[in-house]
Amino acid sequence: MRRSLSLAALPLVLLAGCGGGGSSGGGNPAPPANAQQIVQDIVSGCVESSLDQVLALRTVMEAAAAGGQTPDFRTTGVDLSNPSQPAVTWAGDLDGDMVDDVAGTSRLGGLSLLQMAALVAQLSAPGADVQAILAGLPSGTTVDSDFVATQSGAQATGDVLIVLVNPTGTQPVPDTTTGSVVTDDGVCEVTWSWTQLQVADLFQGPYPVADMDMDIVAPTGHVTGVLHMDGTSTALLETYLQPSGFQTDFSLDLDTGTLTAL
Repeated sequence: MRRSLSLAALPLVLLAGCGGGGSSGGGNPAPPANAQQIVQDIVSGCVESSLDQVLALRTVMEAAAAGGQTPDFRTTGVDLSNPSQPAVTWAGDLDGDMVDDVAGTSRLGGLSLLQMAALVAQLSAPGADVQAILAGLPSGTTVDSDFVATQSGAQATGDVLIVLVNPTGTQPVPDTTTGSVVTDDGVCEVTWSWTQLQVADLFQGPYPVADMDMDIVAPTGHVTGVLHMDGTSTALLETYLQPSGFQTDFSLDLDTGTLTAL
């Protein structure tokens, strides 16, 4: 597993206070005799590539928060069709091949009616400097972004809400985030979701500090769980085979992708 920490400030990857998973409570069917092997195969075949893609998408969070104004990302338009949620469209190159791999729309919110009216007026002015306008967004502004990205033949779709702070008044930065990313490589569909993550926890070191809910749909079964990342190269993956709730925990090496059943 490559360690793709290309966000210089995401998200992507990502996330706390999620809970999730499940347990083999009353009423659940008995797990199959080979439940342990089923989970091992699903997790081994699906998690590494999906998590790699999510970690590589951390640049998308930065681009979304900045309306595309980051290296290799650019603003492609302004959508003022909904004055209560002005939007900026953007696109970017994730792998440096000069071809766009991701495109998204970021809708602005969290402002008073007067602030929103002033923002719409600024964005609709002839020759508006979108980058300068976005740099002045006040603390409390929310950026709700939908995006689609394609990497190595796999597709990821995301819906990420970021709350900004702007202590200097000249450069807003991500504060907290809530959202989800779904990766689909044609075999595994993996959903990662998070709630009220402190974005700083994603970037304070070489590895994220975050808890992420996980949901895997594979040809051989359905696994839910929680990925616990503590800022080191080793993460704890707590999994539940559905519908039985059979639990298996793994140690996951974020550098190599090696899974070890606990």
